[in-house]
Amino acid sequence: MYQIDFQHPIHIHFIGIGGISMSGLAEILLERGFCISGSDARASSLTEALAAKGASVFYGHRAENLTEDIGLIVYTSAVRPGNPELDAGTRLGIPTLTRAQLLGQIMKKYEIPIAVSGTHGKTTTTSMLSNCFIDAQKDPSIEVGAILNSIGGNYRVGNSEYFILESCEYKGNFLKFFPNTAIILNIDNDHLDYYKTFDNVVKAFNDFAQIVEPDGLVVVNGDDKNCFEIKDIVRSKFISYGIENENCNFLAENIKLDFYKNTNITRTVFHKQGIKKNENDTKIIAEQTWKLNVILKNNTMQLITDLPEIVINKQEIDFLIKGDIYSIVKKFIEPLYEQDLLQDYSFIKLTGQTSSIDLFREAMKEYMPGKMIQTSGGKKTAQHYKLSCVEGAIQYENAKKIGLIAPILTDEVPITPYQLTTFTYNDTEVIMMSSFEKITKTYGFVSKNIDTEKIDLILKNQDGVVLHTYQLTILPEELQQTTYEQTSEEYADKILQDDIDNILDDEMKLFTFSYGDKWGFCALPIARKDGQLLMGEKRYFPFESDEWEGSFFDGTK
Repeated sequence: MYQIDFQHPIHIHFIGIGGISMSGLAEILLERGFCISGSDARASSLTEALAAKGASVFYGHRAENLTEDIGLIVYTSAVRPGNPELDAGTRLGIPTLTRAQLLGQIMKKYEIPIAVSGTHGKTTTTSMLSNCFIDAQKDPSIEVGAILNSIGGNYRVGNSEYFILESCEYKGNFLKFFPNTAIILNIDNDHLDYYKTFDNVVKAFNDFAQIVEPDGLVVVNGDDKNCFEIKDIVRSKFISYGIENENCNFLAENIKLDFYKNTNITRTVFHKQGIKKNENDTKIIAEQTWKLNVILKNNTMQLITDLPEIVINKQEIDFLIKGDIYSIVKKFIEPLYEQDLLQDYSFIKLTGQTSSIDLFREAMKEYMPGKMIQTSGGKKTAQHYKLSCVEGAIQYENAKKIGLIAPILTDEVPITPYQLTTFTYNDTEVIMMSSFEKITKTYGFVSKNIDTEKIDLILKNQDGVVLHTYQLTILPEELQQTTYEQTSEEYADKILQDDIDNILDDEMKLFTFSYGDKWGFCALPIARKDGQLLMGEKRYFPFESDEWEGSFFDGTK
């Protein structure tokens, strides 16, 4: 494999330079003094930004885009033999690297490259981690698979030892990386068009964790069984976090809920015997098991089992969340201010949990001086609850002394009892949606030839019995030209950008995902033709309908 000499910059040509990841790599190399050129199907904000910084960008893939001084060609998995630039480069003997291979070599130039991986949540976590490092003034370099507002794009070139990047497992790309710190968020049944079985997916993540050297660090979600078992095979230091798994190094606690749901609690003390030492202590938490791993200055880890006496007060929590609350209030108030509509409101009323948090009222007063701020806090009468809601009605009856009723109403994300499958172009059945999965987490896709017009989506129960077959028709004229920016803007929270970037010429991917709070799923076709990204119409399919499923309230269920 060709090795780049970063001390002697050369001319590098990117085929597909407008991609969300390729554009970031091109920017990083521009900053390091390399001469950059590249081609893409059409102009975008990403290609225009690169051109403004000195890159030569061509629109359309043609052999004449290559010049004699090009020393290396970089291409994505969406580019395959037959591309005029890739074929011309091969004839001219120009070395080539894939995007993943280039990214792996760039990582070696940083002392602490941090790779965020996992089936779901990579972009969100990479973005959060990047903002933390920026706020801590660590000046990191960043490569993320979406537009991050705080850095004004999808990449950032810093001047420190830190390089934070989103690491996709598709086609084993992340196995070409060299992280000092590897983060694994979860391991799910995905990319089976490449991995074939879930065991192969798990093995790929295990191999990724084993890449980390002994002086590095692997961080995993301990609530995910397959992630947590990685502790048995890693060569490096290992840290786990979670909410439910008590064997994790770090567990999330509901401290904030104590302060804001129970207004009488202002000071919480952790004490190993549960002894109240101060009259101001309003809640004592006795910890029978306490475990904390601390990284020392010499980069070694020490396990501390002695519980220190820790005091957390409400003022500290307020200080930590104040910035977030002020930004939330600003988000809603600022549009009214800009449209000159604030004078139309004489008072603002806060309801729900916000009414019990002083910070919300303080923020509202600062943004709207002179206005009256009302809340729904305080003691409520029986009349207040009458005919208001289920919870209120029950409390009203309780107030009439007919008995002690203390309901707790929760709104949980529903779990789908169904499995959705379809068949690939070679008649291999793939799972588009797994049963017993939260509906907000449903996501899948299948690869088809771009000329495919009819696709059957098969709904099964948890036992594999076919309940219904949805017949989807996709007409060629339905596929309209689109851009990376448009797909990211409309579906960034639904479709992984890497799954779009990896669409090949003459390939169509049908994506399925949840739709708001509706009990069903959406199907969206996205394809590529002659290097141009195409997108079809989004269609919604309910899980049940009167046409094939009886009513759940007819007494037969």
